[in-house]
Amino acid sequence: MSTVVDYIGRKVDVSPFRGYDPTVRVKLQQELFGDGYSGSVIAGVVKLAQNFLVEFLSDSTGRLYYDANVERGTGFMQEVRAGRVYSEVDVYSLFHLSAGRVENYLKSLETDDDPDDERWGKVELTAVTIAEGNVSLGVSITSLAGTDHTFLLPIPVTP
Repeated sequence: MSTVVDYIGRKVDVSPFRGYDPTVRVKLQQELFGDGYSGSVIAGVVKLAQNFLVEFLSDSTGRLYYDANVERGTGFMQEVRAGRVYSEVDVYSLFHLSAGRVENYLKSLETDDDPDDERWGKVELTAVTIAEGNVSLGVSITSLAGTDHTFLLPIPVTP
């Protein structure tokens, strides 16, 4: 369990997901606060994973209010939802293409002052499951410090 002391001198992000427990598989609820819950902050490799997911799942086109000279987001979701993913090989190829784009963007934001556990190390696609109406990805992200975080990313693809 983290305490306030763990976050002294660090920048943190707000976690938009409630119910996160790294020791068990649990369906998360997307909310910043609710009855008896006032939100939480994240740092370290979990913050890195969240930043990766935001960019990885964001559409690379039509983003209002962003610098047009900065490549943000990916085409992963558009390709999956358009039905252009037919096999695990397609998913692996598209994942690595998209993850490379996210890596370039996140590295461009890093400074030497950032803690190593929030800086880019690598990302791996550890599992792919294609079932009727869904593509599920097992993803492991590792920080420059060597800390890692593994998560399951289920993506509904049925229009």
